[in-house]
Amino acid sequence: MQMKIKKTFFTILIIFSIASMSYGQTINNEQFPFGMNWKQIETEYFVVIYPENLEDKAREIAEMLDAFYPADSASLHTKAEKWPVIINNTRVYTNGYVMIPPKHSQLYTIPSQSGFNGTADWLPFLWSHELRHIMQHEKMNRGFTAFAGWVMGQTGTALMSNFALPRWMMEGDAILAETLLTSSGRGRDTSFDLVLRTNLLNNIKHDYSKASLGYYASYVSRVPSWYLTGYYLCTYIRKEYGIEAFNQIIETAADFSFVPLIMNISVRNATGTSINKIYRDCMY
Repeated sequence: MQMKIKKTFFTILIIFSIASMSYGQTINNEQFPFGMNWKQIETEYFVVIYPENLEDKAREIAEMLDAFYPADSASLHTKAEKWPVIINNTRVYTNGYVMIPPKHSQLYTIPSQSGFNGTADWLPFLWSHELRHIMQHEKMNRGFTAFAGWVMGQTGTALMSNFALPRWMMEGDAILAETLLTSSGRGRDTSFDLVLRTNLLNNIKHDYSKASLGYYASYVSRVPSWYLTGYYLCTYIRKEYGIEAFNQIIETAADFSFVPLIMNISVRNATGTSINKIYRDCMY
């Protein structure tokens, strides 16, 4: 028995070692204008990197970054090491993201033209969402996921985090955070759940396995996005089972991230019921 465990351990170690040599970081092909001068402001929790011509705006943003941190840190029972946050005013589209490796976040200053941020100011709204992703990554850095990070660096942490947590969990939790932390958020936007309400009115019901695939679930029927399905599921779990159960789900998934479908197992351990039943109770 011990020999089998040792063989399994060394097999996993070899696979991670080979994978870690394949590439050192995720390539970002985005280029900034030649000759752009950059500055940075170091806050208590983040390092803000910005173009020189955004000096005043960057200082406002730096204060905003730390303002949202305590609530997210408390709810997920975790802390963030200083993450680089890049302020980008060279793009004409609306976006923002968190990425590892290497760990960083980028915020685009152009506000949404579709108004999906509701009445909230664009950058606080965007940051409330992206900060949650940062805290999720920090929360996942434990157990086997942390071991993968030790072997492969940030690539290993990202790989096992994405393997353990479904996309709906990551995005739904972030939608919930933006709704709780700002004056608006997509959870308050009646157009956000339009597809779900339309399906229900037409008696179109998708099971969990299909709904969890989001956009890629069907080319025939409209399946709600990960953002929408995840928002309702995360809200329901926190409301019905409490924030501690929600944290336990993430912690178990991180500790045993090498186990296929560990999310389903961790949900049952934390709530006493299956994710399929939770989905049905929540949606229908």
